Amino acid sequence: MQVGKPNQITITFTEPMNGLAKEDLQVYGRKNQVAYPVTGFTFSATTLTGTWIFSPIIGDEVEFTLSNARDVTGVLLDAEWTNPVNIAASNGSVFPSGNGSASGTNTFVLYVTVASADFDRDNDVDGTDFGIWNANKFNEVEWTDEEAFSMGDAAGNLFTDGSDFNIWNVLKFTSYWPATQGFMGGDGGGEGDDSPSAAWLAAFDRLLIHYSIYENGEINQNLTTSDWERFADELMALIGRL
Repeated sequence: MQVGKPNQITITFTEPMNGLAKEDLQVYGRKNQVAYPVTGFTFSATTLTGTWIFSPIIGDEVEFTLSNARDVTGVLLDAEWTNPVNIAASNGSVFPSGNGSASGTNTFVLYVTVASADFDRDNDVDGTDFGIWNANKFNEVEWTDEEAFSMGDAAGNLFTDGSDFNIWNVLKFTSYWPATQGFMGGDGGGEGDDSPSAAWLAAFDRLLIHYSIYENGEINQNLTTSDWERFADELMALIGRL
């Protein structure tokens, strides 16, 4: 699955499958309480992999549920498998799925945290993540998907630009299952810790307006590199006051 702004997941099976369809996978965002429609599906008989395509996810705690999958003889998938819903949990299943019998729930459930601007992967989106984007913005080096994400590519296009800042802005100061640290590197402990004050948010909004970061609700494409540099310097200073 793509690291930043994923829109598909690939599952590998241990044997040929029969009649898999896009309807067999449900994608649900537990944090945002929304279902992400599955819009496409392909299966490779050579690699025994099924790929489901769904609406892009920017930030959520996502539950993937695969059910009713059968092999070529019509036997249900031995799929009793659930990974931990909490990164601190020690319980959970291991690959391959199943309990040795094609009976029971026959449901494969996978929990994935998607935080497309959590560049340091500590399960929250904070000032540190903005700093990573800022240090690498408008870098034209060709990275792999993993490298690009670690450098601030939230949009998954192997480049760091204003679209990645926009995703950071949408997700800023959000924590996920659960944050391993506080928003600014403290001891964490749940969503809402170290949340910025109303005064801080007002100052942030003034910066956005002053530098015309948005135009008609979209990132202003006419901004120069110097505009972004000045804006980022002031925002880093503002983050330092949190």
